[in-house]
Amino acid sequence: MIALIVGIIAITASVIFWLIASKMQIPAPQAVTTQLITPVVKKQPAPAPQPAAQPASIDETVNWKMYSDTKYGFELKTPKELKSSYYEGSTGNGQSTIQLVTGDPIIKIMKNVTNLSKDPYGDASFVAEPQIVINGITWHVFYNSEGGKPRCDSAAFQTLMPNGKDVIYISTLDENNCPGNPQQASSVAYLKQVLSTFRFTEMQTPADWHTYNNDKYGFEITFTDVWKKYKAIETVDDKIAIIQIQLPTNDTNWKSAGGLVTPLRIMIFTKDQWAQTSKQAIHPNFIIQNNSYVFT
Repeated sequence: MIALIVGIIAITASVIFWLIASKMQIPAPQAVTTQLITPVVKKQPAPAPQPAAQPASIDETVNWKMYSDTKYGFELKTPKELKSSYYEGSTGNGQSTIQLVTGDPIIKIMKNVTNLSKDPYGDASFVAEPQIVINGITWHVFYNSEGGKPRCDSAAFQTLMPNGKDVIYISTLDENNCPGNPQQASSVAYLKQVLSTFRFTEMQTPADWHTYNNDKYGFEITFTDVWKKYKAIETVDDKIAIIQIQLPTNDTNWKSAGGLVTPLRIMIFTKDQWAQTSKQAIHPNFIIQNNSYVFT
C-alpha cells in the first residue's frame, strides 16, 4: 500500500516538473540581420542672387543758383547765376514778349499765345515733340531737327502760366554758350534738368501799393498808396525821353501848373546817348539800365 502511494506521488511530481519545465523553455536564438540606413539629406535651394548695390543718386542741381521771379510767380535753378533783364519785344507772329532773364537759359513771358503746340516764333524748322510732364507741369517741347538731331541753340520749352493767359517760354542760347558739363550732352537734356527744379510760386503783390508799368521803355515803379492819384506824363526834350510823375496838390504855388506837383522826373537815354552824355562834366545821376535804355 505504501509502495502504491509512493509511486503515485512520484508520477505526480514528474508530471508537475514536466509542466513547469515546458513553460520555462527558452526559445532558440534567431538570426539577427543588420541593415545600414543611409540618412537622407534634403538639398536647400540656392539663395536668389541679390541685385548689385546701386550707387546713391547725386542731385547735380544742389549747388546750382536759384532764380526767383515774384512778379510772375516762379523759380528755378541753373548752373550759373542768371541776370534779370526786362526787355519788351515781339515774335514774327505779332505776339508780344517780355524777356526776363539774360543767361542760359533765356526766360520770356509770351502774351497772346493761342496754341501751345506751335512754336510762338513760327520757325518752320522747329519740330514739336510730345508733351512731357516734369514735377507735375506739362511742357510743350520744340527743337530744330536739322540733321536729325536737336541743335544746341534751338531747344525751347513752354507752358501756360497759372493765370491762364500768359505763357512762360524757356530756351537755350547759341551753340557757343551751350553748357559744357558732360551730363548736359544736348540742350533738350539740359533744359529738362533745369526744369526739374522749376516750380510756380505765389505772385507777391505788396498790399496798398500801386505799380506804374512802362512797356515802351521796359521799366516799372511801385508806389505807396499816397501816390494813387498820380499822373505819368511823357515828353521829349532834345531827343531825350522824360517821364514826369505828377501828383495833385492844394499848394497855390503850383496853381499855374494845373495844381500838379512833379516830385519825380526820370530821364531816359539810349545807350549811345548816354555814352556821350556821361562824358560831360555835368550830367544826370545814373539810376539803372536795361538792355536798351539808361535811366537817370
